[in-house]
Amino acid sequence: MHALALVLCLLVAGSDAPTHKTAGKTATTTKPTPPPPPPPAPAPAPRAPAPAQEDANAPLLAQHGQRRLFIAAGLAPSFVVSPANSGMPVMLRAVAKAYLDLVTIGPAQLQVAVPLGFETGRMTTAFAPITFYGFDLLPSIRASFLMLPQVHGYAELGVGFGVLNTTAEIRYLGFSSATGAGMGVRVAVGAEYELSDRFRFFAEPLSVLSETLTTTTTFNGSTLTATASSSQWALLVGASYRLW
Repeated sequence: MHALALVLCLLVAGSDAPTHKTAGKTATTTKPTPPPPPPPAPAPAPRAPAPAQEDANAPLLAQHGQRRLFIAAGLAPSFVVSPANSGMPVMLRAVAKAYLDLVTIGPAQLQVAVPLGFETGRMTTAFAPITFYGFDLLPSIRASFLMLPQVHGYAELGVGFGVLNTTAEIRYLGFSSATGAGMGVRVAVGAEYELSDRFRFFAEPLSVLSETLTTTTTFNGSTLTATASSSQWALLVGASYRLW
């Protein structure tokens, strides 16, 4: 009996030993799985460039699709520079004009201008005092470009017509007058200074008007026709205003 009990105990002990060994081995080799790394953060969207700030001294040029209209007026002494008319007096010349933007080319403007000029003068000769007055209309192409901040240079070239009236007060005979008309060409160079967004001051040191006028007059029953050319140089100063 004792021997049978000993064999049973050995069998029970042998069957339990592998179980404890396996359990111990399982407990020592099992580890928790680490969580997956988070996905990378998306790249930030590119920032839009900051809008360019307007310079207070930037030239007041027409924007794309926008045309500006200016009106201007000025006064000038006018000198006859042609040798054939060297005895003519210094005349007073007034000019009113409008000019409109046509196209913007870089910092420059190509414009169309319509100047209307008036002039008058008086001279005294050994025979009679003579009074002159006339007007001219010469549509022009005008180029304006930036020279300095708020300072624009410009040049004008125009072709049109002019009219000049001459009246002489002849002693014992009364008044005799003649009117001449013909074509003219005008070339001008000047500069403008921006006083504000709308007002500008301009000086035009070179303004040359060349005209060829044909005059027809009747004196003592006779009709006289004469053609003469003359050139005038004016020093024009004035102001302009931007309507839009």
